Amino acid sequence: MISVDPGLLAEQLAANKILAAAPHPDVRTEEGLATLRLISSPPPPATELSPVERRIPGPAGEIRLRIFVPAGEPRGVLLRIHGGGFAAGRPEDDDAVNDTLARASNLVVVSPEYRLVPDVTLPDQIEDCLAAARWTISQYQGQKLLLGGISAGAHLSAATLLRLRSEPGFSRVVGIHLDSGVFDLSHTPSARAADDSTLVLGRRTLDSVVAIALPGCSPARLRDPSFSPLFADLHGLPPALLTAGELDPLVDDSAFLAARWQLAHNQADLDIWPSCPHAFTNLGTPLAAPALSRVTAWIDSRLG
Repeated sequence: MISVDPGLLAEQLAANKILAAAPHPDVRTEEGLATLRLISSPPPPATELSPVERRIPGPAGEIRLRIFVPAGEPRGVLLRIHGGGFAAGRPEDDDAVNDTLARASNLVVVSPEYRLVPDVTLPDQIEDCLAAARWTISQYQGQKLLLGGISAGAHLSAATLLRLRSEPGFSRVVGIHLDSGVFDLSHTPSARAADDSTLVLGRRTLDSVVAIALPGCSPARLRDPSFSPLFADLHGLPPALLTAGELDPLVDDSAFLAARWQLAHNQADLDIWPSCPHAFTNLGTPLAAPALSRVTAWIDSRLG
């Protein structure tokens, strides 16, 4: 557990009282899906850097990329994948964090817009992210590369990394940051314990997201390594930083994946932040800034 200033912790607890009002939609219904998409994508904030957009070929049409380019010579490139429960979200939702990381670590941040369930399934989303990763590797020749993502985007980032392992350019990937990720779609103990009193992300939303991302899958099938990175062969992967909130129902996903990362003889650091909910770094909560400061320090250590 990360040690934090008592004053900031008190502010976080006050913020949690506000977050307690957040709904827990069932995305199997039209109303629930609309609610998730509404709360996942507030108006994007103003940023110091002006993002540029590119469109690249994807497996089923063009993929939109939102790219933050630092003012100075970039030290590397981060492909960072947005969250939204596989069913919601867009690159703009991460503008504030991506702008912060680009400026603080002087790196290019690329955010892809992948297709959303239920219009597609999870394997289609992984293919979209893999196409964005391949483009990034090709576009930024000679640059050190990092992957990252938050919530569902952390899952997609891990799945993309595993697919890249056998491809040219993988040796340039120097690290991956996984924030508030879901890595076991059959649910870890903390996820199974979630309910409507859980901040930000409850069990009903978790169950319904999995149901539309991988329709008809049994719990055993959900543990297939191609769907749940926790059960994958993790050998030969770059160093990882996993960030999670103590109150996140997915906190066990991060803790278990960090342990398995290390058991595969890879380097993994685990930051668990006290009294923080799911995806707190994107919510602008009082402990988001110090958490992101640790992320930028870790990125700096990977870029050298």
